[in-house]
Amino acid sequence: GTWSAGTAYRVGDRVTYGGLAYECVQAHTALPGWEPPNVAALWKRV
Repeated sequence: GTWSAGTAYRVGDRVTYGGLAYECVQAHTALPGWEPPNVAALWKRV
């Protein structure tokens, strides 16, 4: 689905943001400002 703040993500979850796909590499609950392009420790482009 589309990335959204306040969502709990698990390793391996895939989201889209800004037309690009990302895979979660560290479990976390997303906060505003933690968009996938901003936090390489949490997301990798796929």
